[in-house]
Amino acid sequence: GALGDGEVEDYEVRIEAVKWAQPPVLNPDSPHPDCYWGWDEQSIYGVKPIVADDWLCTDDRPVTDIHWWGSYDEWRDEVPPTIAPDSFHIGIWTDQPKDEQHPFSHPLTMVWQYVVTRAALGERHAGCDYHPGMMEAPDSCFEYYLSLPEEAWFYQKPGEDKVVYWLSIAAQYPSGMQPANPWGCSVWSSTRTQPWPSSRPNLGAC
Repeated sequence: GALGDGEVEDYEVRIEAVKWAQPPVLNPDSPHPDCYWGWDEQSIYGVKPIVADDWLCTDDRPVTDIHWWGSYDEWRDEVPPTIAPDSFHIGIWTDQPKDEQHPFSHPLTMVWQYVVTRAALGERHAGCDYHPGMMEAPDSCFEYYLSLPEEAWFYQKPGEDKVVYWLSIAAQYPSGMQPANPWGCSVWSSTRTQPWPSSRPNLGAC
């Protein structure tokens, strides 16, 4: 409607809930309760077993952006080390459920992948992470944010409901570089994607 100094315009806006969220957590019983309860499980594409997290897809809306947390082994600055990943490989996998032959669920087949340069990501210092078994001091933790171009959105198969997928995040370094502080997914538990020894317990997710 009309106003004395202008007009009011109405716009239709679509607001959608997050498709899946599993942010890192704090542990009040930790020696460092202000740090996320976890550690950086090394996840380097093509070099070491990569780290993945299972998530439940409950509707057919596409995955359009991805957030994750990571840290560098024994690194405590608020900026990443000089030798850091130049890109990340991101994969979405189908699920092998727990059954008589598989005592623990785990990633099965990669059905989607995307490589993004670290320079194209949102990256910010997000505090610290700590878990028993690490060095005495916590590591610095960084949050990453990827907004996917529309042509790269991941769609759940139509008609499927409550499907479990796995999301893997793995650092990629320039050829020949050996990082003194390898990047790892900030985890409170970890799962290897492949190979998957049946005797290894499925500790959970990154």
